Amino acid sequence: MNPLGNKIIGTAIYSGQFLLSDNYTGEGGDTFICNISLCPTHARPSVFGAIRYSDKTVNILSGDWNSDDNSIIISELSTTQTGELRNFVGHVGLDSDNHITIVGTWSNSTNKGGFACREEDSNDQIHLTRRYEGLAEPNDTQRALIPKNPIHWVLTALITDPDQVKDSAKEEKETDDKKEEKKSTNNEANKEKEVFGAGYFDDSADLDSSPVLVFSVVGSWEPATGKLKLKKVYQASLETSGYEVLYDGVVSPSTGMTGEGNAYLVKGTWDNRMGGSFGAFSCLSLPERTKK
Repeated sequence: MNPLGNKIIGTAIYSGQFLLSDNYTGEGGDTFICNISLCPTHARPSVFGAIRYSDKTVNILSGDWNSDDNSIIISELSTTQTGELRNFVGHVGLDSDNHITIVGTWSNSTNKGGFACREEDSNDQIHLTRRYEGLAEPNDTQRALIPKNPIHWVLTALITDPDQVKDSAKEEKETDDKKEEKKSTNNEANKEKEVFGAGYFDDSADLDSSPVLVFSVVGSWEPATGKLKLKKVYQASLETSGYEVLYDGVVSPSTGMTGEGNAYLVKGTWDNRMGGSFGAFSCLSLPERTKK
């Protein structure tokens, strides 16, 4: 029986830690946060997202999730060096609070150990994490030469300090000092927020070795105006070296695909300066949870 039962699967932010032993009893190592989208088994990749470290380094996560037995294999990939940084092998499950967990082992060419991460509560006051689907189209003058490209992104806007992500489920009694702290927080609310994430093309002809092309997406968002600036950088390879795509858009609330609200529409322009191409894009956030 699937241990997730009827749990709704989708996109979430996770807090996690590397363990210095693969039997989960060793000393704890570096902590991290990551956004992950779990997709149906027939999708490729069926798990993707990004991992963010305390020094703001963002790497790509891409791999396979078997929704029948909940086994998972993920590669951590870089935009600055070729090859796999880490390989993760583990299982997806549920903890006692009904949060999704991913636990297993990691390895690379020089070391190995364990890891564990846990889904954090959805809280748009702490982080805005969604999967986006859409389309990037070339300018009218380039339509005969450049195809339309689908958008498959996972993005997180860090509304508050990343250290608060793991504490988002905790409730505190409100005191006068707390109220003053809230006022200060509100003053900060409209300042530029960090955005990190990743995405992929599943029909790419750019890499001879694979039809799937993955990339990181990083940038900033201004809540007061909705302005969004992103930079897409591909997984390091000979074919993609030096290519960056800049996105300049606006985020606005939307009723979403189902009309239930709590969705976001992103529209704007893109510019691939090295490739000499540019155009417009539009994408819509998916529900945070969708039935398998």
